[in-house]
Amino acid sequence: MEAITELRSPQTILFSADVDRSANFYRLLGFTEVFRVPTEGTPIHIDMELDGYRIGFALIDSARTDHGLNPVDEGQRATITLWTEDTRAAVASLKERGFKVLHGPHEYLGRLLIAWIIDPDEHPIQIVQNLRSRQRPDRMATESAEWAVLAAPREERT
Repeated sequence: MEAITELRSPQTILFSADVDRSANFYRLLGFTEVFRVPTEGTPIHIDMELDGYRIGFALIDSARTDHGLNPVDEGQRATITLWTEDTRAAVASLKERGFKVLHGPHEYLGRLLIAWIIDPDEHPIQIVQNLRSRQRPDRMATESAEWAVLAAPREERT
């Protein structure tokens, strides 16, 4: 199937009960605010960016009244993944700063060290280190045959 043309710049938007609180939380993780509506007063939407990745926070009530959506407003609805060169040190630093740790560092798939923290709206955040390399992995993790199979078109999978 051919991709629809003219689509670009994908972004994740998470629904939030308090977008200012969410933006402040992600600012502590290194994100920078790049967009806010309205520019003064209580925001209904804020976009943050880190290392070329853009995430937005939309006020739950605004999503309902302005767009006719019915967002789920509790529980673990999505996750954000942040890569690091040292999961243990990152989690220790975050814990010292008052971040809630869901699960401490643990090895996964024999090649990743993963820990989980949680944001103010209960979205889990995965802190991941590639144990095989000190370099940041490509977004598609193409060095792994497992991921290459998942990325292949459905008809090419075995």
